[in-house]
Formats: sequence, structure tokens, C-alpha cells
Amino acid sequence: MGKQGSGSMYQLARAMGKTTTAVVMAVYWLLPPGTAIAATETQSLAVDLTAAGASQYNIDHTERGIRLSPQARQDVGKDTEHQGFYVTAALGTQAPMRHVRPIMLARTPPGSEVMLELRGQTASSRWTEWREAMPESPEIVLPASAVRLQARITLVQRGPGQGPEVLGLRLQAPDPPHDEANTAPPAKKGEPVTPPVTTRVFATRIGQIGDKTANGHRIGTADRFVALPSRRALNANTYDKSYEVKICYPVTNRCVIAPIWDVGPWNIRDDYWNEGPVRQMWADLPKGTPQAQAAYLSRYNQGRDDRSRRVRNPAGIDLADELYWDDLGMTTNDWVMVTYLWTGDDLESVK
Repeated sequence: MGKQGSGSMYQLARAMGKTTTAVVMAVYWLLPPGTAIAATETQSLAVDLTAAGASQYNIDHTERGIRLSPQARQDVGKDTEHQGFYVTAALGTQAPMRHVRPIMLARTPPGSEVMLELRGQTASSRWTEWREAMPESPEIVLPASAVRLQARITLVQRGPGQGPEVLGLRLQAPDPPHDEANTAPPAKKGEPVTPPVTTRVFATRIGQIGDKTANGHRIGTADRFVALPSRRALNANTYDKSYEVKICYPVTNRCVIAPIWDVGPWNIRDDYWNEGPVRQMWADLPKGTPQAQAAYLSRYNQGRDDRSRRVRNPAGIDLADELYWDDLGMTTNDWVMVTYLWTGDDLESVK
């Protein structure tokens, strides 16, 4: 599909500007260095940013936290952007948490930005989708109560300059805490289970050999991964298999399971497999309908994506070369059936 429709690391950084510029001013979670953090009797988890994370790219550790690597800053020209990310190790909670109040201390010089996302691991050992800290809310509400938390911090720099630096991060339960007894126990044998969401979407080939994916992998010709247009289902690294899809191509009658390593095509905040109230953007569209599909076929949003680019195909998923050519036997971009495996409990029936 090429650069135009993908959500590679470079293009993702460009799209973050409209949202994260406001986040820098959101004092309830992004505070100036030296700001005191109020003591609380509820849970409070301090994140050690000086330690090696579960995954990181273009990041240097300082005495207090993390920053973009000097090499990354040197490589940035006047009109370009660069980014790095850091995924923390999983943090165990004293009691299940669903509502989380993040407090981050960061330096964001002109032209730099920071984005924070959280996910939680439930008592059944499954990870929820990621949820982004937003300026209009002091809390991140996870899809389910979690016994372990993990944070992903993305640093962005536009043009030359010092770049952003994160000096501290603490994750607190609200005071007073919300009722976190929301997570249902795992289904027992014989009980009804929820099947994963399956939908028919248009698939395109990623290509972009040599580029980096949103989780730091350099794209090769023998890769087996996909891109979906939302960071909510982006695996933390190439070993993480929390978010996988099953793709079936009716023309060849072939199916394959693959992880999500990149963000795209077209949109970057379109988790179209979720219901309207949960969907990050385009909540008025039917569940299972990618915004690009509606824009291309029905001129939804005047036929443009979330970055005001004219949508030139209805793609809702991008496929790496090995999946596209060899596993599925595709010779042209086409419609496929996709099952989003992390969205249900009944996985044995679809794998």
C-alpha cells in the first residue's frame, strides 16, 4: 500500500500533533518537574523509568527517566519528525484496578510531545486493549479490572531541538477508589462464551521494506504481521501475542493467524471492531465498518481520513509481504474475512 495509507512510526508521529499538543497542558497528568505528588491511601505504583523496559526504541535512559536518543535528535531535520517509545515492565497491583490516574512529570520543549497509554492484565491472564491518556479526563478507564498494569510512553520531536524527556511516572487508583469488581471470572467449561468479532474488510499490502513498524520492527520481505488503524491493539514488541487476527481469503480458501505490529491503513484511532460508545473515533459508524471503507464507498467525512487525506481505497487492514503473497495467495488487494481474536473468549472455534 505504500507510505500514503500506512501508519508507520514516521506518519504516526505526524498525526499525534493535534491531540498531544493539548495533552502537554493537561496538568492533572503531565506536570512540570518538581511538582509535588499528593500522598494517598489508595494504590500508588511508581514506575522505574531508569530500568530496561519490556520494549523500547530510540530511547536513552537518564538518571531520572527517559529521553529520545541523541542520535535520533541529530537525525531530525527542519521539516521532519522523529519518535521513540518505551514500554514498561508489568506492575502488579495490590487490588484490581480499572480506573487509573496517571501522574507524569515531563519536559516538553517547543516542537516536542509525549503520549501515554496504559493496558491491564486481568485475573484470567489476558491483556486488555491499550487506552490513551486524554486531556479532557484525569483518569484512564481500562476495558476491565486489572491485576497488572503496563504503560507505553511515546516521545515525539518535530525538527531540531532538545526533544522531550520524561522524568517520572506514577499510576494511582482514584481517591476514593471506584468499584473495581467489574471483571467477570473466566468462563467455566459448559458455560456460554463470547465469540471474537469477525468482519469483512478490504486488505492491502504493506510493502515499505526497510521501514520501521510502530512497535520498532524493521520490515522485511518474509514478515508475517498486520497493521490495524488503532494503537489500542498494537503489540508491545515482536514477542507479544496479546493481539492477533485470523485472516481468511475466500478466493484461495486459505487462512492465517498473525500479530498486530503496525498502525494503519489510513486512520490511527479507528478501533472499528469496538462498539460505538467504546470506539475512539467515528462512533456513529456501525461496529465492524472501518472509517476508510465508509469514506471511500459512501463519502463519509467528505471522503477523508482522520488526517484530512482523501481516502483512495476502503482498506481496513494492511498485510505484510509473506502473509499477502505466500500464506494467503493474494495477487491484488481484495476483500478478506478478519477475526479479531482478543475480542472474545471462544478462541478454539476460530483458530
